[in-house]
Amino acid sequence: MFRRGKSIDKYHSLPFINHIIGSILDSNDFRLMLESHEIESAIDSVANKPLGKHLATVMRVYGKDPSTLMKGLDDYLRYMINYILSITPEEYVKDVLSIERLYDILNITLTYMLSLEKKEMHALFPGGLLYLKVYELKEKSIKDLLKITGLHTYLESYVVERISPIEFLARLFTIFKLWREKLLRTRLKKIYSIIYDYMLVRLAYTLGEDFIRRIQVQPYMLSQSDLESIAREKSIEDTVNTISRAYPLLAEIIRSLNKMIKHTVLLDYSHILHLAHESNNLLDPFSPDIYVRAIILIRAENVFTRLSILSIIHKLESEYLKEMLNKWWVR
Repeated sequence: MFRRGKSIDKYHSLPFINHIIGSILDSNDFRLMLESHEIESAIDSVANKPLGKHLATVMRVYGKDPSTLMKGLDDYLRYMINYILSITPEEYVKDVLSIERLYDILNITLTYMLSLEKKEMHALFPGGLLYLKVYELKEKSIKDLLKITGLHTYLESYVVERISPIEFLARLFTIFKLWREKLLRTRLKKIYSIIYDYMLVRLAYTLGEDFIRRIQVQPYMLSQSDLESIAREKSIEDTVNTISRAYPLLAEIIRSLNKMIKHTVLLDYSHILHLAHESNNLLDPFSPDIYVRAIILIRAENVFTRLSILSIIHKLESEYLKEMLNKWWVR
């Protein structure tokens, strides 16, 4: 979890957050990477930017094995999210964290429910405080997961009332839906709604119809029947068709990305790129907006870099990524 030092005000933090956003890889940087035939030259081509410099160091010290570079990307993303949270003015922290907390609920639910089925979670969604503290993730009880994320204030209803874990998770979903109305500015409400709906889509897709029926949480743009359909559907195309009624842009991104990858991360990566597009109006420098946008863009940069590296290493057809770059990259 991030740790705040001396509080920084909104005037002094602004140059730092503007520098972060301005230093994110742009479309020309990614084109240079994709035009490289070797991973060394691809990373060297963007070594003038913070992420490229970090990967160049990782490659020089630890080598160019794909798993090493992917871990380097994870480490960089964790560092940057922590750093952004540490420079967020005190008056904005609650709003920024209310966005990240949704990913905590997603990760807590997936981690706990999959552990009940004796299944290992492939990877945490790259957001929320559980992701930042993944190295502490040894136990998978609800209590442990809440303590890791700082959500232990909600433990009382779980311990005192002795409700079931699933009933408790359903209560968390309801509590966090109410947060949207109480805490968030108008522009952030849209971002919150998109993440909330995606969280339910991801849970329906991964955990199935029984779980979705038991929590009975109403999405914003989708319906409960949409979630139940997603939980029943066997193909990604059926899922995309259901999503497209409420989120046509997300559906289009999933279809594009599905030409490259065929894994659960397809949905996570598509959501991250979709959210980067939807954050384009989060520009107010004296509000939580710009700090939320910085985290969203840092995640999107990480996804596109990951895809670019894998495309080069595995000699995949880069035209798909170049087409996506033209359509979906926001810088």
